[in-house]
Amino acid sequence: MTSTTSGEFELIARYFQNWPSFHTSNTSIQIPNGDDCLVFKSESPIAISVDTLVENVHFLSSSPAHGVGYRALASSVSDLIAMGAKPIFFTLAITFCKDEVWLEQFSQGLKQAAQDFKIDLLGGDTTKTKLKNASVITIQVHGECETPIQRKGAKAGDLICVTGNIGNAGAAVELLEQTELNEDQHALLNSFYYPKPPAHLLPELANKATSAIDISDGLLQDLLHLCRHSQLQACLEVDHLPLSSAIKNEHDHKQAQKFALTGGDDYQVCFTIDAKHQQWIEDNHITVIGNMQTGLVDIVDTKSESITAQFSKLGYQHF
Repeated sequence: MTSTTSGEFELIARYFQNWPSFHTSNTSIQIPNGDDCLVFKSESPIAISVDTLVENVHFLSSSPAHGVGYRALASSVSDLIAMGAKPIFFTLAITFCKDEVWLEQFSQGLKQAAQDFKIDLLGGDTTKTKLKNASVITIQVHGECETPIQRKGAKAGDLICVTGNIGNAGAAVELLEQTELNEDQHALLNSFYYPKPPAHLLPELANKATSAIDISDGLLQDLLHLCRHSQLQACLEVDHLPLSSAIKNEHDHKQAQKFALTGGDDYQVCFTIDAKHQQWIEDNHITVIGNMQTGLVDIVDTKSESITAQFSKLGYQHF
């Protein structure tokens, strides 16, 4: 079946309605999707973020639609988590040039992410374009944010921490067009399409972190934002970077570290935290990779030599 056989409202009803609900019983949501606007009120601060994915810029035309759908929502949810916000609902605007089989698989991946992060789809817009390879996906996420974590707020002596493993997605980019993959390569590619931002750390993360950012453009580039906002220097212990067995099996140590430092697309969280929370860090399997200190705004190693100076690009460049 192709999308030419169905109109906009039929497609929406078929693929983007009657999903499991996590928050629509919340009294803050007065009018859910179905009318011209979503209407809600809230006594808590609301965090809002929006991201756009463009075909052949952020995903390939040959990319699996299920993975594209999952990654589109997960990458946006990571912004909420980095702010200490509990995911509540999102809206979707999609312009697609594929057939309806693609749209069905995309919606299934999106739905799986919505279930994993317990976030409701409450509206949006669906359009079709005749332009080839011109799909555009825009997702706006909303979260409740009692204690927002900002990029500023780090203090000298704070530990620098990273959730999960990093580098896998960066290493996966060179595999996107390969058809024959070994087990480790499959694991790397799975990290790219199915990132797992650490929603399970909320609300404790919001109550403990002094600053935070999601790792979307590369650890060095993103951590440097924290340094600039807090006017501090980051001292990294590069050998402490959390690397998966898959990336260590596929690449030598130096290349694996490079992917972790500059690769991006991991959608884990880099945050600073007072050392008094060491036990909480250990209990949640979070990796300490360094500390914040006074000095010139930069990222240095344990010998006080600039790490950023070693790379021509610190991460993904949007323009």
